[in-house]
Amino acid sequence: MIRKVVCFLFILCFFVPVTKADMKNLECKKGHPRIILRDGDINHLREVISTDIFLKEYHDRIVRKSEKLLHAQPQKRVKTGKRLLSVSRRVLEMTTHCSYMYLMTGDMSYARRAEREMLAAAQFTDWNPSHFLDVGEMTAALAIGYDWLYDVLSPASRKIISQAIIDKGLHATTNPTHQKFYKAKHNWNQVCNAGLVMGAIAVYELLPTDASVQILKSVKSNPLAQECYGPNGVYPEGFAYWDYGTTFEVMLIESLRSALGTSFDLEKAPGFLESAHFMQAMVGPTGAVFNYSDCNSISSSSNPLLYWFANELGDTSVLWWERNMRKAGSHQVDSSRILPVILILAQRLNLKDVPCPKYKLWYGKGEQSIAIYRSDWTSRLATYLALKGGSASINHAHMDAGSFVYDCNGVRWAEDAGKQDYYLMEKEGLNIWSRTQESDRWKIFRYNNTSHNTLTVNDKKHIMKGFAKITRAEELRNGCKAEVDMTPIFSDLRSAKRTFKLKDDGRLCILDELTALNEQCDVKWLMWTRADVKVLNETTVALSRSGKRILLKASGASNIRACILKNTPPQSYDENNGNSVRVCFQMDIKPNKSARMKVEFIPD
Repeated sequence: MIRKVVCFLFILCFFVPVTKADMKNLECKKGHPRIILRDGDINHLREVISTDIFLKEYHDRIVRKSEKLLHAQPQKRVKTGKRLLSVSRRVLEMTTHCSYMYLMTGDMSYARRAEREMLAAAQFTDWNPSHFLDVGEMTAALAIGYDWLYDVLSPASRKIISQAIIDKGLHATTNPTHQKFYKAKHNWNQVCNAGLVMGAIAVYELLPTDASVQILKSVKSNPLAQECYGPNGVYPEGFAYWDYGTTFEVMLIESLRSALGTSFDLEKAPGFLESAHFMQAMVGPTGAVFNYSDCNSISSSSNPLLYWFANELGDTSVLWWERNMRKAGSHQVDSSRILPVILILAQRLNLKDVPCPKYKLWYGKGEQSIAIYRSDWTSRLATYLALKGGSASINHAHMDAGSFVYDCNGVRWAEDAGKQDYYLMEKEGLNIWSRTQESDRWKIFRYNNTSHNTLTVNDKKHIMKGFAKITRAEELRNGCKAEVDMTPIFSDLRSAKRTFKLKDDGRLCILDELTALNEQCDVKWLMWTRADVKVLNETTVALSRSGKRILLKASGASNIRACILKNTPPQSYDENNGNSVRVCFQMDIKPNKSARMKVEFIPD
């Protein structure tokens, strides 16, 4: 209740009409660049990359990418389904990389290449405002290129590019049908508002009144999206969408700071800065992430944006994985198209030492509550368990309440199926964005509960609006214990409680205690894995992978049956699932009766 009041007051203090007094007090920095870049940033970055091997690795990645981009043709206005987003993103990649390279080297070939890209995008009939993310990223792309290269752009190019920012970016919001992102409580709000603010800052002197109105309107809208971080940092849309939404959130904050001298305290939203701990905890010792919702299991993932959070928090321990555990040269960077922007922010942190995180258990509350435990931060062989409660009603969510991933001895044994390409489903006419019980979204194999590491009862889908609460999460002497009340997601159960108990040596016990309503229930305990699986008997399954072995033993009910379920795509719109399978333990519960199933994970 207190969290809701705090978030409401935080939103209320911003979500009020823009006044003339607001605009009068808004003064934008004279001259360019003014978006994100501060005086001395480039010179300092040159020094930093000469001594810091991690940041130099990012710089070298930018150099390699930029050299390839020099020879690429400018983008054309070609949509993929309803989206122009891939085009907007390639333009953003071009402008950030080539503008950065010009600033770092003075090589005019990079400036001219970015100029060509911006002029081509400026000639598009529009930037596809019906899918406004496309406009948000394209406006950010031209704003950064225009601002960072302002002094070397020809007057004619400045006029064309700035007019495109105004007409196809800022003024695209005048159509009421394009304004939904202002009230969105997810990444659309962050991306679109960030792009528009950067656009307004870039062309501020050309139309100061309109630019001021846009900046203040976005600032007043943005806290709606930030509410999702509360109370302590869980991002409901998951790992990949934190990277997406939060990167643009940081770009918004830093653009306001560099141009206006104020962030309007946007970084003080409840849970926002704490979400850095959420992101660090989400990466397991194997390098694979807890990829709930629409997210793939990114291996050896790297997140340089955490440098910015470390600076804001005054806590460099959030960089422990980034600086001590990831494998050099093998990592992926989700926000690679704006890596130059992130690197500029990262180099501002004065790194003296990076201590190991002090916690083993991280428990995040909120719309998608999660609990994550790691036996040791210093070993890739550590035991790792990440589990979730939550609801399928949230943007990008799956029917995965009660699900988990599990690492032991350097192997991820229990995996999440991950996302699949949206276009593959949309071109089949599926409405995957409707969040109702009968939505097409739940026809997708990877999205409904039958493909997740949770329970399925009578082959029915989970109740979409049901919320499974983590009622307990605590660290024990040599492990952890967590409980999830899954009752609200089942229509045929009177009660359902799932209890996880993990020991540091890798032994895991999952206990499900269920009570049926007035009909018999067929219960399936499911776990997605890429291990080789062999059923030894009705209650025992052996898993082997990478030279390691683990046993799963089920007990409790007298009618448990073990089997292996193939992950063959059931429909043409379902993606191939590679060599994965699902371990299944099945049992029956008589009407109005209770039953228990305990599944123990025993590493050899």
